[in-house]
Amino acid sequence: MKIAIVTLVLIEENQLDYYNPQSIGLARAIAKVGNNVSVYSIEETDRKSKRTTKLMNNLTLYQIPAKGIGRNSIGFTKYLDYGYDVVICFSDIQLGYKSIVKWCKKNDITLYPYVGVIKSRQDSKIKRFLMEIIAKRNINLYRKQLVFAKTEKVYSELKDRMIKSIIATVGLDMNCMKEPSIDMDITEIKQALGFHQVDEVILFVGRLVNEKRPLELLDIFHKLSQENPNYKLCMIGQGELEDKVLNKIEKLGLKQSVCLVDLVPNNMMWRYFKISSYYVNLNLGEIFGMAILEAMFYNCRVVARRAPGPEMIITNKVDGYLCDNDIEIVQCIIKDNVKSMGELAHDKILKKFTWENTAEIMLSIIQKQLNAKK
Repeated sequence: MKIAIVTLVLIEENQLDYYNPQSIGLARAIAKVGNNVSVYSIEETDRKSKRTTKLMNNLTLYQIPAKGIGRNSIGFTKYLDYGYDVVICFSDIQLGYKSIVKWCKKNDITLYPYVGVIKSRQDSKIKRFLMEIIAKRNINLYRKQLVFAKTEKVYSELKDRMIKSIIATVGLDMNCMKEPSIDMDITEIKQALGFHQVDEVILFVGRLVNEKRPLELLDIFHKLSQENPNYKLCMIGQGELEDKVLNKIEKLGLKQSVCLVDLVPNNMMWRYFKISSYYVNLNLGEIFGMAILEAMFYNCRVVARRAPGPEMIITNKVDGYLCDNDIEIVQCIIKDNVKSMGELAHDKILKKFTWENTAEIMLSIIQKQLNAKK
C-alpha cells in the first residue's frame, strides 16, 4: 500500500530536532512491513517549498510550509502528492481537517482520522468557544468514517457521540530509543549533566504552563528536599511561567537543588531518563503522556497524578504510581520500596506501547476495508 501520514498541528521550523514525532514513529512501523509511506510535517517557516528527507528506502519525510491560525495549519493541501491508497491524519480538533476530507474525496483516497482529543482545553473563553465550533464540525465529519482513537477515554467519548472507532494506542518509536540494558556508566552521565553520584534525580519534562503545574511541582520538591537533601529536581522545558518558576525557586531556597534546562535534542533525552530515579507528571488532564512511556522504557519510576493518560498506561503500585493528590506524590517517593517496578515498567512498554503494535492494529483494519471496497 501507498500511505500518507499527515499531522495538522503547525509546528515551528526545526522543532523536529527536539522531540520524537508520533507521525514518524507510526510511519516507520508501517514502512517496516513493506508499505510505501510519506509523512507530511506542517511547519511555520519562511521557506516557500517543501523539504524532502529520505528516512528509509520506502519512507519519506516532507516538511511543508503553511500558514496558521494559532497552531492550526491552513493552505497545506497544495503540497500533498497524489496516488495514495490511504491517508492517516492526526486530526483532533484541527481547523484544517475539513480540507483533508475534501482533498481525499476529490482524489479517491481512503481517509482515517487518528484522534486524541475532541474537546477544547483552552484557558481563554474566546479561544475555547472558537475551538468548540471546530470540534463540533470535526465530530460531524468523524461520524461519516471509521476513527482510530489514541486512548480509551477518547474512544468512550467518540462512542457516546455515535462515532465508530477503534483503539490504536500511541507508542514509542524503538528506533529512537537506546536499549537500557547496554552497559552505561551512570556516574559519568550524571557528572556530564551536572549532578553528583549521590544525587537522586527527580525529572520533569514539559512546557512551563499552568496545565503542567510546574509551580506545584516546586512545592512538592521542597517537601522532598527537606526529607532527603540528596534529591535533585531537573526540569526540562520552556513556557510562560518561566519567570514565576525562577522566582519560586529563589523564594523556597532551592537554587542548589533545582536544574532548569530549556531544550534537549531528542537524541540526548535518554541520558536524563537514565540518571533519574523518578519521573513526575502532575497534569490533571493528561491525555496520554509520551514522556511517561519514555521514562518507563528507561526503568525510571513514574509518579503521576491520576488522569486519563497515566491511568491507561500505569498499573498502580506495580509498574508506577497513580496519586489522588500532591501529598501522595511526596509519600510515594519517600516510601517507595517496589524494587521490581522499573523492570516491570520496561517490559510493559515493549509488550503494549510500541508503534509496531499500533501499526499492526491499523493495517489489519485498513486492509479489510480496502478489500471490501474492491
